Amino acid sequence: MKTSSVVVAAIAWAATAVIAAVSLTLAGRVAGLLPAGAIGALLVVASDLLARELFAPIALPVGVVTAFLGAPYLLFLLTRANRAG
Repeated sequence: MKTSSVVVAAIAWAATAVIAAVSLTLAGRVAGLLPAGAIGALLVVASDLLARELFAPIALPVGVVTAFLGAPYLLFLLTRANRAG
């Protein structure tokens, strides 16, 4: 029971973080939260597929792949915010 709740919490956090990052990035160009949610959902689904299929006999946790894909984007956002002042 404890493991499943940790997995659900990790997936929920990953989806929420992606939605927030995309909505902050596209705030002036896209109306509403729906496109940000769709991009976040696609990222989590793609991360899940990569986690299961990348190393076929061993399944990686979705959070590992999501972090690997999201870390460069987070660094980009931090760099851009630092330049803006």
